[in-house]
Amino acid sequence: MSLALSAVLTLALVGAGAQDAKDAKKELKDAAKKTTGLKSYAFKGDVDSQKSAIRIGNGDDENDEEEEAKLENFGGQYQKKIGSVVKTNAAEYATADGKTVRCKSGGKWQVASDDSLRGHCPQPLHEFFSTLCSEIESAKKKGVKDKVGDVECSVYDVEFTEDGATEILKESGALGGFQLGDPEVTSDGKIWVDPEGRIIKVRASASMTGSLGGIQINLGSATWTATLSEFDSAKVEIPEKAKKALKESEKEEKEQKEPPKEE
Repeated sequence: MSLALSAVLTLALVGAGAQDAKDAKKELKDAAKKTTGLKSYAFKGDVDSQKSAIRIGNGDDENDEEEEAKLENFGGQYQKKIGSVVKTNAAEYATADGKTVRCKSGGKWQVASDDSLRGHCPQPLHEFFSTLCSEIESAKKKGVKDKVGDVECSVYDVEFTEDGATEILKESGALGGFQLGDPEVTSDGKIWVDPEGRIIKVRASASMTGSLGGIQINLGSATWTATLSEFDSAKVEIPEKAKKALKESEKEEKEQKEPPKEE
């Protein structure tokens, strides 16, 4: 084979590979859009995260930050115009009209902060999928199918942008309060798409490291997996006590916005 022909073939293969990657990224964006359009779904998964191992001070300070690793399991349902319910290892959450209430084991339903689900379950999942699929650095569709339950799916190997990787870490609750300048962020994942073109499963991993005195320090790492099911058939039943807490929250918020009455 001549050098000229070899060069042409090499360029053709490189071009074909680039086009395949471009097509794969578009297919995943389309799948995320189709998943966002679902009326309802059930979900389950887990978040395996680890915070920074940095110790601050001389070792006797009560504010020293220890490395913290945890595995959180979650499951629940989402229904458009109704809301969602999520159960995790330690608590139950209910969301409606953009507000979230939480009930820890054996406790009372109370208003939760906007980021209360962070580290427990990306919420809502279809929005998180959409964010991830818009932050894909590279994607490759595998040549073989893989089953999720009884569903035969197309599988994509992906790497996320730095923003995508940071989002994974934030949603997993893996970023601690101590950060170093110019950290290095890496990520990868797999996305399963069903024959209808909907995302049925995602596994995403990310880690952040930084240099301190020439030593590489782990600033946070996380792997989370989520599987969707019961497309357009899942039903959300918000517990009565959660509904009451949500109504009380709405009432308090309304009272705070009303101007004081003149005497």
